[in-house]
Amino acid sequence: MALVGFEAAQAAPCRQALESQGFAVVDEPDVDSALLGIETRRSDLSRPDLFAFGPLVPIPCLEALRRVRAHPLTKTSSILVVNERLGIENAAAILDAGADDVYRKPFLPAIFSARVRALVRRRAEGRAADEDPNLLRLGPGLEVHLLQRTVSVDRLRVPLSRGQFDLLVALLRNRGNPVPGAELIALLAKSLLYVNAAHIKRELEQLRVKLLRFGACLQPQADGAYLFAEPRSS
Repeated sequence: MALVGFEAAQAAPCRQALESQGFAVVDEPDVDSALLGIETRRSDLSRPDLFAFGPLVPIPCLEALRRVRAHPLTKTSSILVVNERLGIENAAAILDAGADDVYRKPFLPAIFSARVRALVRRRAEGRAADEDPNLLRLGPGLEVHLLQRTVSVDRLRVPLSRGQFDLLVALLRNRGNPVPGAELIALLAKSLLYVNAAHIKRELEQLRVKLLRFGACLQPQADGAYLFAEPRSS
């Protein structure tokens, strides 16, 4: 991983804690130096999967985030921003701009290394999910596991009824194309004694609310059909 813009008093204990756990660590004074070093070495072994931005990276770090996310060799790297001077609004803006985590205060090397390990675990889980044929993903943020019949938004579990889950799966599998109301009624009729258009409408209205920011993707169409649209990029 790369420590970018850390003061010497912070960098030394962080490096020691990480290296003791098997991490290969490089120190860079700023993002330009970090990216130049990666381009010069051009080796997968020297390409960090994780960046930690320290307090010497100018707040609110948005330009540094943009540079790392735009670079073809680092666009998928995880980013942890460490700065005790960050305000709540700055921290929120940093997360919205693409950082994976923000660590404000009090700064402790043990907590810092624990957050790094958590990010590494999340990367591993994401790779495993990419290989899971039973997982539908839309986002980033929306995950539907077909066998476990679970739905999560931004890693938070969303409780759905059986009918709501079946409707969501049908709409996701036809994403971008309207699904006729008659098909949705027939789908729920497999498990319910009586289903009509009003029942479908009620279930989907509740589903819109439960899906939070993805609820806007669920759109009614003419003649009782419904469509799950691609989410708008922010």
